[in-house]
Amino acid sequence: MDFDIYSISEIGLNKLLDRDTVKELFGAIGNIVRVELSLFDTSKKKYSEIRLPAQNICRTNDKVFKEVCEKTRKGLLNNLPSVGMKRVDCETGFSYLLSPLDYETDVVGYLILGPYISAENRERTEQSVRKFIDSEDEIRSSLNGFRIMSNQEASQLMKDIKQLLTAFLYSSYKMYLTSKMHLEAEKENYAEIEILNNRLNEMLNEVESVSKYKTAFIKTITHELRTPLTSIIGFSEMLGKECSDNSEVREYASTINQKGTELLRIINDILILSSIESGTIEVKKENRDIVEDLKNIINSYYNAIEKKALRVSFTPYVENSLYQYDEEKLKTVISKLLDNSIKFTSEGGSVAVFLSEKTISPEMSAERFGITPKKYIAITIEDTGCGIDEDKIHMVFEPFYQAVSNMDTREKGGMGLGLKIAKGYAEAMGGELKIESQVGIGTKVTLLLPV
Repeated sequence: MDFDIYSISEIGLNKLLDRDTVKELFGAIGNIVRVELSLFDTSKKKYSEIRLPAQNICRTNDKVFKEVCEKTRKGLLNNLPSVGMKRVDCETGFSYLLSPLDYETDVVGYLILGPYISAENRERTEQSVRKFIDSEDEIRSSLNGFRIMSNQEASQLMKDIKQLLTAFLYSSYKMYLTSKMHLEAEKENYAEIEILNNRLNEMLNEVESVSKYKTAFIKTITHELRTPLTSIIGFSEMLGKECSDNSEVREYASTINQKGTELLRIINDILILSSIESGTIEVKKENRDIVEDLKNIINSYYNAIEKKALRVSFTPYVENSLYQYDEEKLKTVISKLLDNSIKFTSEGGSVAVFLSEKTISPEMSAERFGITPKKYIAITIEDTGCGIDEDKIHMVFEPFYQAVSNMDTREKGGMGLGLKIAKGYAEAMGGELKIESQVGIGTKVTLLLPV
């Protein structure tokens, strides 16, 4: 049986990008940038979008205005470029920026950014709106819902969003090719599998070599998103405090802060994942009291624990609590594991944390632990949550993978990066993660670190 490695455009968005993940990402971006965004596949069918309630002028009941908007929408789809970017202005003066979503030379879909008010076209827009709306107050209220920015600023925003989506495409493409290999490997004999592996490895090497996308993505996030996001979060906190007597402003500031923090967390997780995959993690060990550190981590989840009325316990079985370890990375690993336990444990359930020392003999250990028996710190987190299907446990460390299928994990947030990051940090510190789980009973995760 022949094995065809399809181009990324032949695979399509439906197989490469999880719709719920894109929707979650678009929602976080939309609340920050305040511009609507639509993603279409190559057949010009809408795949995902950002809809902002404040930008309701295009959804007015005015018959003439609706006809203009319908004409504009058709015109946008007929003018989608295959290369570069194109700006289109509607009859009312609002601007749209159109661009292909491409990977190398393959067009995977199309992006439409807008409507927004071009700084260079602002006066014309205001005059056009006055033809359809009589009240000055209603005109100001309608226009205030749209972001005003220069064409250069809109182009940079489109580039940033494209680089973010390209990074997701890069990872999804690799996973797709890998799964294709596994499927064919079950159908072919050993000789045929070797041929397929060679062809696939060549393709994967080619994908890996296109590092400019990943480099550009990380650079963009670091300089173009993280820095302004930090400012947005900080100023929203100040705004909430300064306007504490105005409940409406305080609520808006709280929403900005929450959405900004969520997006910053996603960005930080992707950056950590990139460092893990590139093998650039640095471990800085210092002598610390692990019992106190674990207590502090658990206490930081007080609000989440109280909200779900969970029974949480911590039991240390060590006489001496001073160990050499990387405090920041240990905190990250334990936090990711506690996040999952609390998230997937129903109200009134329990989460137990245990600390102990273990001596692992060669016949019990993985190859990474060597052939000499050694002592290890064992931190176990055991919950009474929904559990994981046995046939899915081996996949939980894959990035963007959600193992729990019997509940709406998207409602609970997360992008499926937590366990991948926890595993990467554990191995960087010379340890490993072990997972045991039963559906309907709970999950037990153990972190082993060399003493």
